[in-house]
Amino acid sequence: MITHQENGLLVPAKKCPLLCEAMMHPIDNPGNAAVLAKNAVTFAKKNYSNTTMLERYTLIFNS
Repeated sequence: MITHQENGLLVPAKKCPLLCEAMMHPIDNPGNAAVLAKNAVTFAKKNYSNTTMLERYTLIFNS
């Protein structure tokens, strides 16, 4: 799950100028882009690790 300005950038559909701005963000703001990337990796490891997914599937199939 992406949270805007926490672990990624979200852009409304059909808003090309905003999409262009978001695409330039990592180039214009490398420090902030690094923070977003670090947060995204942390989120993915926490929520989608093999162990976490196995636990979730086990709960589903044992229900």
